Amino acid sequence: MFGPILDQIGALTAPETSSDLLDALQCVDRLRALIADAVGRLDRAQQWALDGATSMTAWLRAEAGLARPEAGSVVRTARTLAALPVTAQAWHDGTMSSAQVQAIVANVPEVLVELFAAHESDIVPTLIGLSPDRVARAMQHWRACAEATSSTPPDDISMGAAHLSQTFDGTWRLDATLTPEGGEVIDKALQLALGDNIDGDPIRTYSQRLGDTLVDVCRWFLDHQHIHPGGRHRPHLNLSHDLDGMTDDQPGRYEDGTVADAATFARIACDAAIHRLLTRGRSTIIDYGTATRTIPAPLWQALVARDRSCRWPGCDRRPAWCEGHHITHWTNGGPTCLTNLVLLCTRHHHLGHQPGWTLTLEPGATLHVQQPNGRLRQSRPPP
Repeated sequence: MFGPILDQIGALTAPETSSDLLDALQCVDRLRALIADAVGRLDRAQQWALDGATSMTAWLRAEAGLARPEAGSVVRTARTLAALPVTAQAWHDGTMSSAQVQAIVANVPEVLVELFAAHESDIVPTLIGLSPDRVARAMQHWRACAEATSSTPPDDISMGAAHLSQTFDGTWRLDATLTPEGGEVIDKALQLALGDNIDGDPIRTYSQRLGDTLVDVCRWFLDHQHIHPGGRHRPHLNLSHDLDGMTDDQPGRYEDGTVADAATFARIACDAAIHRLLTRGRSTIIDYGTATRTIPAPLWQALVARDRSCRWPGCDRRPAWCEGHHITHWTNGGPTCLTNLVLLCTRHHHLGHQPGWTLTLEPGATLHVQQPNGRLRQSRPPP
């Protein structure tokens, strides 16, 4: 079906008139509706599991190259519209734009989908002629009324949510929706930690100071928490730096590979524990042979320094969520050393031990994963 369409798109030129541009945008909208429908069907059938993905969202990120927020939004839209046929049809036939549909979906949480479905045949026609902003306001009003009359306890509807993700430039973005009580608690904590600023800060804006304060609150928690007193290392930051460049103005890197500029590295290293990690290319002299199955702390640090995340193709779960996997199983005489270990998240670690899946590791640490259907995929450690 889509093969000929791809060929036609390849032969197209950019729209030259405003009318042509509007036609192209409408085509994009209707194609998005088809994609959402397909995502919903594949998600319900769990076809993403055939490629070893942990979810439909993870599959879209690994196979389609979508960013995490975009993939999550596509899946949530698909799941919601599966129960809203009137809204889905309006999107399919071009009566409603993608932005209008998103304004609806954003205001229909899972606990209210059934209620909206019962009324969408009356509500959706009234939204068709409105701008996306007006659709959002109308839907916010509907949601407020629905929550007030719903038999579901309010706390089950208005629970807080937060999403922390790393952007393409290495910085982090925090988006949060908080309950009134949660917002008050966080505001009080930040204002107390922020302190007085009677004379003002001529360098940083208030929002910049507030961001730094949030980091300070989290760092204070890590210094004083008693949940994980042991483990391989303290729950702080791990940074790596070449020995030859320690005295130069050279950047380091965090354990996930993100660059830490020279000034940041120097500041953190001023009061930090230093661990020596000797490497030769991508390998290391650390080798505990077959004497132990458990990965000792120094070897774990070397494994994290090399892999930085789950090594399953398309997965990027952090080292904190990962386990060391023996390529040649320890029970079969596989040594506990870097040349026989990779980081795998819990999901992919279990999958790697299932019949039909074959994992091999080259001397250069390139991991090959062969699926039961014969498909071969690979991942290389970050440079």
